[in-house]
Amino acid sequence: MVISDKGLCSGCGACKSVCPKDCISFKEDDNITAVIDKEKCIDCGLCRKVCPILKKESPKAYAAYSLDEELVMKSASGGMFSVFAESILEKGGVVFGAAFDENFEVHHKAIETKDDLDKLRRSKYVRSRIENCFEEVASYLDSERTVLFTGTSCQTEGLLSYLSAKNTDTSLLYTQDLICHGTVLPSVWRKYLSEKKKEYNSEIKDISFRNKKYSWNKQGISIEFENGMEYFAKWSDDIYMKIFLNDYLLCESCYNCKYRGKRKSDITIADFWGISDIDPDACNKYGTSAVIINTPKGEELFSSVKEKIFFKEESLNDITKYNPIYYTTVKKPKERQQLLEKIDEFSLDELYKICVEKKPMGFKKQKPSRLKEEKKEIVIFGAGQCLNDNLDRIRNFATVRYVADNNSSKWGKKILGGLTCISPDEILKIDNAYVLIAIENPKIAFTVASQLLDMKITDFDYIHNWFDYADREDYV
Repeated sequence: MVISDKGLCSGCGACKSVCPKDCISFKEDDNITAVIDKEKCIDCGLCRKVCPILKKESPKAYAAYSLDEELVMKSASGGMFSVFAESILEKGGVVFGAAFDENFEVHHKAIETKDDLDKLRRSKYVRSRIENCFEEVASYLDSERTVLFTGTSCQTEGLLSYLSAKNTDTSLLYTQDLICHGTVLPSVWRKYLSEKKKEYNSEIKDISFRNKKYSWNKQGISIEFENGMEYFAKWSDDIYMKIFLNDYLLCESCYNCKYRGKRKSDITIADFWGISDIDPDACNKYGTSAVIINTPKGEELFSSVKEKIFFKEESLNDITKYNPIYYTTVKKPKERQQLLEKIDEFSLDELYKICVEKKPMGFKKQKPSRLKEEKKEIVIFGAGQCLNDNLDRIRNFATVRYVADNNSSKWGKKILGGLTCISPDEILKIDNAYVLIAIENPKIAFTVASQLLDMKITDFDYIHNWFDYADREDYV
């Protein structure tokens, strides 16, 4: 009987030195291997506890999901959070997790009955406020109540540090963290909610980030409104999820996360993305969870629910293949600073188009007829080929008296159609100006759009967007 796998033993001698029965020897051939004499061994386990190779081995990992199909459908992935939570509640314990309040802000809270479990179920891609939960956990533990705390890695480690400082007995505490992508700035979430309520002219009744309307692999965000209307969008089509999944507006600390890799929690759970390719037999089309066992207490909790779940041992490498953020920290996108600077000026959709997609569109959309009604002074920005190609068309819809350009050699000169070219700064002197960017190259047009914003000019649009409106209007 050997201690570590063949080829891993270095012959350091820790196991032989600690053995109380002197039943370990080293076999030397092409490898060094620590061998246990079964006849003498009393199975005390000390050799495995001191083996540095075993200490460095990856934790056990599983693909798992609840055998209760209804519970899986209610859950973000395979329902393992609910399975563990129910196990604790059945023992008279307390479960802490993230829940929405009446305004759809997210707070950590405690529950003591299964009836309240749905409040904590399903992922919430918003930073959860801990508030006084750590004190509550300590109080329950002091009262000899079993506690399950689920949160991000930083939250669970924060709890453990707090309890250690308070010298709280944690023998009845189980901690569970997530493979966390990061959390979006709370102000972005509030802006998103405000825009959705305005769009649907209603207060919100319910939100699910993980609606399995089509399947686990094709989830979307859904919002139910008090007026009976519903919103559903795939993650790739929803502006908040695009901002979240592409890391554009996460909290600053998430770009410098110190909690990747080996965890201090008892269990880590996540979606087992890629399981259909890695191990089709372990794939549930409505959700499969990845479960990583980090401590003996985690193993104990996992073993206690095995009769209620499907589970199959997998490698940690298979889990992290499609979940690399287990080890790696997300990178801060170069667009983040500009997004933050302009977030109060535009809707989230417009912001994304301007700063991420680099499309000079959607700024202050004005139908040509409204421009006439409001007596706007049309200023064309760009005294080049695009103006030459489109001036007659523009004049079908509006009177143009000004053309601006960044080329100083054109300033003060008569150009196409008898128009005099002015500098960009002179736009500020024109009352009620509305700027049309007449530049074909989208990158250059975007640069001009940014220039106008820096000048505090927000009444402008891209010429082809403007034409889209003009073509849909009737003119006499």
